[in-house]
Amino acid sequence: AYDKTYNIVAKDGAKIQVGTWAGSLTSISNNLKLEGGAMLQLNNGNTATGAIIKGTIVIDSTAEKPAVIKGNNNGNNGVIAATIKGNGVLEIQDNNDNYFTISGVISDGDAEGDVLAVKIVTDRGVTFTGANTYTGGTVVAEGGILKVQKMSALGAADTEVNIAKGGKVTVTSTGNVTEDNGVARAVFAGEGTVEFNGAGYYVLPNNFK
Repeated sequence: AYDKTYNIVAKDGAKIQVGTWAGSLTSISNNLKLEGGAMLQLNNGNTATGAIIKGTIVIDSTAEKPAVIKGNNNGNNGVIAATIKGNGVLEIQDNNDNYFTISGVISDGDAEGDVLAVKIVTDRGVTFTGANTYTGGTVVAEGGILKVQKMSALGAADTEVNIAKGGKVTVTSTGNVTEDNGVARAVFAGEGTVEFNGAGYYVLPNNFK
């Protein structure tokens, strides 16, 4: 769909495929808007060493109809370096054996009142590496796996990360994680697991409900 603000607007029911499959885009380097019910899918063979999706991704969705980013069919090593911002819910999904990385910063939108939340339903794992600032919280569904290189990837200070039973958040920081350096700031809730896998040590505040 045409919108002078964006290069691509994906509306409810639309699917944008990026990868090596016939008919897929090989990369996206410009502004993309994902509305509720739309999907951005990383297809088979996304093994580029650089980012395959750049620019800005704007989310405009609801909890009932989230915007979706999905890894699909061995779409290993796909990298989304785009800035992701907006209002509503961004849902991260997967299919078959795949994993991918979101290195761009995820934040609330620019309009007053914009709040973005993230839901993780991928069981192979997505990795967040940016210093994310979204304020709507993170939900890790049953069986979902979220990997972060630092605690600041989990959103703004005091943002809740609710991990369902069977879900897991893995922190892989190689440096020391302490309360006073500003990275141990998420508030964890739910019956899932938080795993610290880095080479450093962890000194955490009382941030588990």
